[in-house]
This record gives sequence, structure tokens and C-alpha cells, in this order.
Amino acid sequence: MAWRLCDRGRLDSWVGTGANQPLSPEQVEQAVPDETLDKVAVRHRTRAVPVSADGHRACAAQRLTTLGAYRFREVPTVQQARSSSVAVRAVRGAVQLERDDAQHMDEQVGALLTEVLERNGLTQDELISIWFTATPDLHSDFPAAAARNLGITDVPLICAQELDIAGAMPRVVRLLAHIESDRPRSEVAHVYLGAAAALRKDIAQ
Repeated sequence: MAWRLCDRGRLDSWVGTGANQPLSPEQVEQAVPDETLDKVAVRHRTRAVPVSADGHRACAAQRLTTLGAYRFREVPTVQQARSSSVAVRAVRGAVQLERDDAQHMDEQVGALLTEVLERNGLTQDELISIWFTATPDLHSDFPAAAARNLGITDVPLICAQELDIAGAMPRVVRLLAHIESDRPRSEVAHVYLGAAAALRKDIAQ
């Protein structure tokens, strides 16, 4: 875009790096080409109040100033965005209960969640969401209740019923937790406690 001269130092701060120096609508109007102001004016003009072309350009300059410098800054590349962000990972886990009892479920699911956090070096703030499933033979409570009892109160949780597959291991609670972690995917620790380790020998740790 070709810019006309105004306060060059202030204008350069809008298209460079670092803090933006303030620009008034009048300075924007002086710097931005007429055709650009005309395009903004057409997009944002108020039809109920007829004003002159110069008036539209002044309104457009005000609009550009209000919208801020992000319209003129270089957009970060995907690689730059990824390098400055924390990855989202998924952790699997499961535990088999000895019986369908609410207190027993609370203890076992609580132990499973605790192991997931400890083995992956996680805090509760790094939890994004957790999905629980229970086999159809478990009716005593919601597995997510164990998470709430551990103090995980501001993380989205949901429960669902596992598929009723003939010959599948009975009384199993499974979880899928989405987390924020700098760990490579290969270093995420999936937790299968007790007999449930037989469910996924390929990833159980």
C-alpha cells in the first residue's frame, strides 16, 4: 500500500514491531490513500445521515483509528504461532472396579485421575476437558463425580456409556483427558490401573 507523508515515525510504528504510537483520525486521513478511505467509507457509512465525500473519508479515518493497528501489522505465520503456543495433547486412562458401588467408584476413579496428573506432571490448570465412559454394568454414580470430589470444579466433564461388546472387560471406567503440555506426543503417559492394563498393552504405563 502506498502511504502519503504525515508523521512518518508514528505511521511506521503501525506497520512495524513494538508498541503503536497514537495516531489521530486526521493523521490517518492524511496518510491513507483516498481510494482506501473510500472503500472503508462505503463499507461503514450510515445511510440515514447523508454527508459529503470528505465527511465519509473523515468517518473512515476515525473507523481505521478505532479498529487499531492490527489491520496494518504483519500477520504471524503458522510456524510463528505454533512456536509461541502450548500444544494440546490427549491422555487415555482406565480402571476396573471390583464392584458397582458409588464410594468404590469415587476412590478408584479418583486414584486414576491422580495418577494421570502425577505421571504427566500436570496441574489442574493444564486440564482442558475430560470425557469419561463407563461399561453398561455400572449404575451407582457418575464417574465425573470423582473429579469434582478432587476439586476439579472448573474443567468441563462429561460421561457416556461404553459400547456393550460381548466378551469385553466388565466394570471399567475409561477417560480421555485433553491437556495443555509441552511434552511430545510420544512422552505422554497413558494410565491403565490394575487389570485394566490388559486393555491397551501397547500404551499402558
